[in-house]
Amino acid sequence: MEANNKEDLILDASLQLFSENGYDATRIPQIVKKAGIGAGTVYRYFHNKQDLLNKLFQRSIHRMFTALTDGYPQNASYKERFDFIFNRGEEIINQNPQLIYFIAKNEFDKALNQQSHQAFMQLFDFLNDFILNGQQAGVFRKVDPHVLSALLYGGLTFIIDFIVHRDNGTLPTQYDQPKFHEMYRQLRQTCWDAFTI
Repeated sequence: MEANNKEDLILDASLQLFSENGYDATRIPQIVKKAGIGAGTVYRYFHNKQDLLNKLFQRSIHRMFTALTDGYPQNASYKERFDFIFNRGEEIINQNPQLIYFIAKNEFDKALNQQSHQAFMQLFDFLNDFILNGQQAGVFRKVDPHVLSALLYGGLTFIIDFIVHRDNGTLPTQYDQPKFHEMYRQLRQTCWDAFTI
């Protein structure tokens, strides 16, 4: 097996276990078993569990950032850009709810290093730039852009938290798609109404 495949196996197993059990409650032997690798293999790629958390967090943020920015319609109307961001958020949740849940549950973890914080801020900078430009264009309310970024980002992550807690604390592999889509549509409209003048 290629090196990157083993590293990805470890990261994928960690994503699932950290999402299900939390970072603190997950042990390296559980990750080894889930990934189907030898006991020492983890330490060929990661110094320790904290290093693993940081690399997983950075990979997760990168995937989310890429999903939100690839094909971003820079010259479209602000409503079209807003819808693009929300639509991409919904796609991420549909394709990999664990990714969003993991980010939301670990974004302020004390174990995150400077690189992880910088990766997270890159995501917020993208949202802040979108909001600042919308404010300068007279489309969005003139409030602290961090407040609107938190509202937008919080909306994207809270919906997953809601689904998890509704399902007794477990991250479902399947959920009521039509109901979720309707909740998400209402969330998008509510956020748009809060953003605009």
